Amino acid sequence: MRFLEMLADRILAEHPENLHRVEVIFPAVRPVTPFLRTLATRMSGPGLAPKCWALEDWLFADSGRQRASRMQLQCLLYEAYARAARGEGQTPDAPEHFLSWANGLLEDLDQVDEYEVDASRIFRYLTQQKALEIWSPDGGSPSVAESEYLRFYGLLEAVYLEMHQRLEEQGLAYPGWALRYWTPPHRYREGRVDRVYVAGMEQSSPGLIRVLTALQEQVPVVWICEADAHYLNNPVHLAGHWLRNLPAAPPFGLEVLTGERLRQAQVRIALQKCSGNNEQILAGLDQIRSWLDRGIPPEQIGWILTDPVALWPLLLHWNLPGVSLHLGMPLDLRWTGAYGWMQAGLDLHQALCFKGQVGTEEWEAWLKHPVWAGNLTPWSPSRPGLRYRSQLQSPQTTLGSSPPCPVLAPALDAASVFQHLAHLALILGQATPETEHLPSGRNEMECQALRSLHQLVLQMAPLVPPSEHPWQVWGKMWQQHLGSAALNPKANPGPGIRVLSLELSQALDFEYLVLGGANEGTLPKAGRYFGMLSFDLRRSFGLPEPWASEAIQSYRFYRLLQHSQEVLLTCNLSGADGKISEKSRFVQQLEWEYGVPIQEQTRQLAPISFKPLPEEIVIHKTPEVLERIRAVLSEDRLSPSNLSLLWWCPLKFWFGFVRKLKEPEPVTEELNPAQIGELLHKALELAYADAVGEWISP
Repeated sequence: MRFLEMLADRILAEHPENLHRVEVIFPAVRPVTPFLRTLATRMSGPGLAPKCWALEDWLFADSGRQRASRMQLQCLLYEAYARAARGEGQTPDAPEHFLSWANGLLEDLDQVDEYEVDASRIFRYLTQQKALEIWSPDGGSPSVAESEYLRFYGLLEAVYLEMHQRLEEQGLAYPGWALRYWTPPHRYREGRVDRVYVAGMEQSSPGLIRVLTALQEQVPVVWICEADAHYLNNPVHLAGHWLRNLPAAPPFGLEVLTGERLRQAQVRIALQKCSGNNEQILAGLDQIRSWLDRGIPPEQIGWILTDPVALWPLLLHWNLPGVSLHLGMPLDLRWTGAYGWMQAGLDLHQALCFKGQVGTEEWEAWLKHPVWAGNLTPWSPSRPGLRYRSQLQSPQTTLGSSPPCPVLAPALDAASVFQHLAHLALILGQATPETEHLPSGRNEMECQALRSLHQLVLQMAPLVPPSEHPWQVWGKMWQQHLGSAALNPKANPGPGIRVLSLELSQALDFEYLVLGGANEGTLPKAGRYFGMLSFDLRRSFGLPEPWASEAIQSYRFYRLLQHSQEVLLTCNLSGADGKISEKSRFVQQLEWEYGVPIQEQTRQLAPISFKPLPEEIVIHKTPEVLERIRAVLSEDRLSPSNLSLLWWCPLKFWFGFVRKLKEPEPVTEELNPAQIGELLHKALELAYADAVGEWISP
């Protein structure tokens, strides 16, 4: 019996008449809908359902504070950091540099509050530790760079206090802050709730234990989780690390449901070694098709992707008509055609802003992109191959039911351009697959992502800190949030095959499971830490270390297998640069430690025959070719560089000078060597314009 079914039976047995006076807290929102659906199938008649929460929603519901978005936190943190730095007579980092380390510091602040660490002590010890790093035995004074290094770490306590003050002023909070200052709301003190169940959480923190302890004084609390008896009782097994570290006798009830289905070989596990990611997807589709042919309901099937990059190839390969696919993980916009179109538009805007011109081919390719098709105003170039900002007229286009919209931004500053692109994203996101301008491959998740991106930029506009390099600041914030723009945290209604990442599978389980990417390096993913606190300080103050993320992944992997009947694991035979890719240590552990029989198969990519390319490229000097060269020479002078190119490689001369084919040049706010050379030549030309024909002495 699966975990949610056991939980539903338990609550029905203990509260048959007053389910509406029960609250259930899950680690995330995704198990809520499956749990309520399971509960409804087990009820003998209609009734009021219990109140179900995700942990963070529960913390914020009665806190009087609003949950701050990651972007809001970044901007507030920069304000706090800049104020603290100026208060100490320091010059703060520019916003574009600040964004490279801001997320790491935000994670530190969140965990300092969640684990109820004395911020003053830990940041003071951190400063002393950094001082020891640069200490010189000969007693020499620190360099200017070393002094700046120490002053930066000396600011962190002041930044923490400034950040809390700004959160208080604006009524905002992050999860650790809400957990640290949570107090039981009125409904518990007034006796309107009979019992609270905390379900499916495999790890705890001092803040969570304190909250549940305070709650226990108002209403009975039961913490229910599950584990395989083997890894729970094995003191060195990573999967049981967090459960073994829960308080032995907490004031609230703690129940760990155990079983031994893995040791008893009650789970059929197969492993397919594939030649690539596409082969893994095809193997998963074949397995799901066979389950559906056997009459397995789609809602009993789950697909876990250890690498979110595989989501878009899965959507492109999906070929099971009539079977809905429910995405429970973010849909990264960077893999969509809409994002590619907007990124190309951003490149054009930057070229117009910094160079004053765009290439004709790039311009026309952007306007004719299949994502955005409409009646566009034609624009004749003033010079072959280039279009200039001074002669630019933005075409008007209509898509779906939207009013005409200019394709280019009215102004070429960073804020205007990104907000204009967000408006175009909204127009694309409001369209439906039935709209004649949209390709049939567009799905609702992508449209939702585009609408979310529009809201994100509107929220970002008044918060972005001023900078000398606004394009870099806007670009970094834009890129950071694209990966979560299409996050759909709520469970999809109705039956369907659910696709999740391992991180988002808490409290969910499936009788039939496909798990892709079971390779070492992706399962588990190495713990990465970008914060400021050193590992020994984290260990001393009880904060989680990077290796602990492997313990979480290990628990979630084995927990998913505990209730399954059939599991297909897929992995790659080869990795990057032709290196052999090993199957995950978790899979090897199943074989060696649990003794689980695993049926292994190899799925090779079908050989592909390529038509051989011609040995050489020859462009004959036909009258048409010669006429084209004459036309180019009538407009452009033949420089010494182009003459050398003709002598060295006539083909490069043809493609580069005559046909104007060039590699796309990245647009930045710094000058590259070629641009510096052009400016130097122009400066010398202007400086010596009056001295033409005269002798110039040293």
